[in-house]
Amino acid sequence: MATNFAEEALGVRSYLLITPVFTLATGPLVYFLFKNLLHANQHKQERRLVHFLPVLLALPFTEYTQLMIAFGTVSQLIYFAFTVQLVGLYQRASAEIRADVNTRDLQWIRTTVVMFVIFALVDLVRLNMQTYNDISTKAFWYFIDLVWLLAINLYLVVKVHNQPHLEDSITQAQEITFNEVDKQAEDPTEIFNAIHNTIMQHYLYRQPRLTIHDVAEVIGLGVKDISWAINTCGGYNFNEYINSLRVDEVKQQLQCENQATPNLLALAMNAGFNSKSSFNSVFKKQTGYTPSQFSKLI
Repeated sequence: MATNFAEEALGVRSYLLITPVFTLATGPLVYFLFKNLLHANQHKQERRLVHFLPVLLALPFTEYTQLMIAFGTVSQLIYFAFTVQLVGLYQRASAEIRADVNTRDLQWIRTTVVMFVIFALVDLVRLNMQTYNDISTKAFWYFIDLVWLLAINLYLVVKVHNQPHLEDSITQAQEITFNEVDKQAEDPTEIFNAIHNTIMQHYLYRQPRLTIHDVAEVIGLGVKDISWAINTCGGYNFNEYINSLRVDEVKQQLQCENQATPNLLALAMNAGFNSKSSFNSVFKKQTGYTPSQFSKLI
């Protein structure tokens, strides 16, 4: 924005046009923002700077405005795709180690990525229209860009504040990755039964923020063994397994309830769910019915 103002209002454009090269920086900036947010950034500082090298290389060619914008567009699309892939990886990794992860609960991250994409597209249109717009129109475009960017940042701040427990799930999930060859001599059923019995005996699934590390500490097994046994015998990840136990408890409580209108939210919270949206989503996914629909069938 500052460079736009300098180019248009201060006359810098007549001898130096640098705004188009910043389209090459938008993609890496958004990508590394989310890598830091998701604690997935293991690159050293100097390795990250390599991603911004095209900005410097493009400086001598800023007079070719449309070419710079074209390269910038391709760069942004690539990095935005990497960002979406990163968010998906984080969600899958979180499901391997945490019981309180729900796809809908992390939807705000994808929403933020989409907001950045829209901002980038609007800014690209603005850049392409620079030579055709008068001063008042350019000022209006600047205003729209500033408001949109402010809205994205406010949305991000609010969401991070309301969900501060984003952890390095990707690294933790990589640490529990098991080797199929090493496990061939072991019996997953025996390990799974020990895990299941301990979880049921101590009602561990009722802990809203239960992690695979918590279970490992109680049982006395390694997290790799627990993850392997659940994946092999149950056919699902840690998150799905724990939530299935929670759903089973709610179903049992509904069958025992004598009330015409049972308190579904109270039953969900007692079973370990930490939000109504998460409970409804998981229950519908596992039973095919919403909690209220299921209660009427009993």
